[in-house]
Amino acid sequence: MMPTVLGVDDSGIVRAALAFRLEAAGHRFFSAVDGIDGLEKAAEFCPDVIITDMQMPRMDGITFIRKLRKKPEFATIPILVMSSERGGAVRDRAKAAGASEWISKSSIPDELASLVWRLANG
Repeated sequence: MMPTVLGVDDSGIVRAALAFRLEAAGHRFFSAVDGIDGLEKAAEFCPDVIITDMQMPRMDGITFIRKLRKKPEFATIPILVMSSERGGAVRDRAKAAGASEWISKSSIPDELASLVWRLANG
């Protein structure tokens, strides 16, 4: 069975690109517009993998990851951080908060579907 994926990003264009790429690969995809919406959608859809942006209004990616990791049902779910930032300190903060992997937004068309499959299937 293909993984269910929750994409959390304030950009409608990015959410549409994620939906297009992941649904074309057979994944079920749901989206949220920021971390607050992401927490609600995660509870509603119980995704196999969560993809989150870092910089969003109302609740950023780091706070979103930390809040998810405090909930037992999301303690081990793979969380993929997708950002236009190159890494460095922000990447380290995401990993410390509980992120599983990091991917550049420019990689959406190339490696996203295979990375989601790998994360969802251990």
